[in-house]
Amino acid sequence: GALISNDQAHYDDEDYAYCYDCYQNMNEETIHRYSYKPIPVFYGKGDRFFGVELEIDRGGYSHSNADKILSLANRNREHIYIKSDGSLDEGFEIVTHPMTLDYHMKNMDWIGVANRAIELGYLSHKTSTCGLHVHVNRDSFSKDYEEQERAIGNVLYITERFWQELLRFSRR
Repeated sequence: GALISNDQAHYDDEDYAYCYDCYQNMNEETIHRYSYKPIPVFYGKGDRFFGVELEIDRGGYSHSNADKILSLANRNREHIYIKSDGSLDEGFEIVTHPMTLDYHMKNMDWIGVANRAIELGYLSHKTSTCGLHVHVNRDSFSKDYEEQERAIGNVLYITERFWQELLRFSRR
């Protein structure tokens, strides 16, 4: 709400200008904007890393609730961050940094996160708004670009070939 000079402006990911104090407050929010993308921290040893986005809804767009989930998952390290998502009614998206499958299974407290979200009134699989997205690093297919392209083509083929089965499995 105030005029500031260009040399005092701080810009977010969408090139909106803010004064220093507003920019700092915005970046310290528990629930980040949808466009927020921190520098990834890779956890585990191996070639294949998975980043998970779990949408939860119906429990409220609540920074307090987000803090409770963050404090559980990020006890020793920053495993997750939380983002807003316009496709949700009253929730947010829990996003992991890239982790190997072994690290997800042994070091990421998914059961604790899920139970805390349920305790706070959130749902994921029994809504029409939520989804689970899993990202995998391109280099996990091969170090060679053409081999990566072939592997990605195979994934796309399987997705298209078994689309009806995937829809039934995903319940969406």
